[in-house]
Amino acid sequence: MNELLDKDDFLGLAHLLPEGAKELVRLIGFEPTFLLIKHHGGTHFPVGQNYNKNGKALFAALAEIIGEANAEKITIAFATKRHFFVPKCQALMTELRRRKVRAEFDELTKDQPAYMAVKELARKYDLVESTIWYILKTIDVETIADISQMDLFSK
Repeated sequence: MNELLDKDDFLGLAHLLPEGAKELVRLIGFEPTFLLIKHHGGTHFPVGQNYNKNGKALFAALAEIIGEANAEKITIAFATKRHFFVPKCQALMTELRRRKVRAEFDELTKDQPAYMAVKELARKYDLVESTIWYILKTIDVETIADISQMDLFSK
């Protein structure tokens, strides 16, 4: 489902992030956290201390995604651990999928009946038709336009 993740949506729905993702945002910022979730959401990422061959390879893999400065921040923050968890952000991903389904439904129903559009969306998103109908009856979760409104940086 990470192909659904878009930076603008990520920022607008940041209030749906789990605490672990918010901690990453506080540590390295939105952009690098977005990239980590997009590439490794739902997995443990090993922390390399950048001393030996293995550590340097792990550090390089992390730095390739989020940059050396941010990889260094994570290495320092998680130095006593062997790995850190990159959250999957399921609530955010579910909301993004629902928005995409509703938008695609609107497009599809310009050329075909609703029941055909629902059938197509059910196949595309690997959901049952009743779930698609349920999604179509729901509204978007409120977005936060101004990130400063979020209680993200306090702890």
